[in-house]
Amino acid sequence: FQGKKALELGAGTGLAGILLALCGAKTTVTDRAEVLPLLNINIELNHVEDKATAAELDWGESVEEFDAPFDILIVCDCIYNLQYGPQLLDTMLALSGD
Repeated sequence: FQGKKALELGAGTGLAGILLALCGAKTTVTDRAEVLPLLNINIELNHVEDKATAAELDWGESVEEFDAPFDILIVCDCIYNLQYGPQLLDTMLALSGD
C-alpha cells in the first residue's frame, strides 16, 4: 500500500483506515462531525499522524475539498439504513473519479 492514496467512508473508529496508514498508504478517514474527535484520538494512539487524517464527509454532499480520485476506497460495515445507499454510491463514484 506504500504510495497509495486511500479514503475510508463511515470510518467509525477508523480501524481499517488506520491499518492502511500503518501499511504505508496516505489515508483519509471520514465520518460525520461528531465522530471526528474519536478518529483523531485513534490516529494519535496508533502513531499515524504523518499518514492519516480525519475529515468530515456527509454522503451525497460535495467532495471538492478532497483530493480525488483515490487509489483505494474502503467501506466497512457502515450502512445500517438502506435509504442512504444512493448517497453512499454517489459519493464513492465522485471520490473514485468516475
